[in-house]
Amino acid sequence: MTTLLGIGPLLCKAVVGIGQFFGYRKRCDWLVVKPNGPDLEFVAQLVNKGVLRPVVESTYSLNEIRNAHEESEKRHTRGKIVIKIA
Repeated sequence: MTTLLGIGPLLCKAVVGIGQFFGYRKRCDWLVVKPNGPDLEFVAQLVNKGVLRPVVESTYSLNEIRNAHEESEKRHTRGKIVIKIA
């Protein structure tokens, strides 16, 4: 994968710096990559073989979006919060 630099990392640092000024301890990571077919295929193979497993904390329907947001605000999740749209 190729990492592209731009305004993102600077903006990320600025937002974290402002938050720290007000007493918040936040972390911000920024990564922008070019889509790469062979790399995506490799990751898909790892998922299909069970070598790489996404961690899903919980799944919500679109009607339950408020509950999903409340859970994300708790900041104690160990995986992704998934919203089913269709």
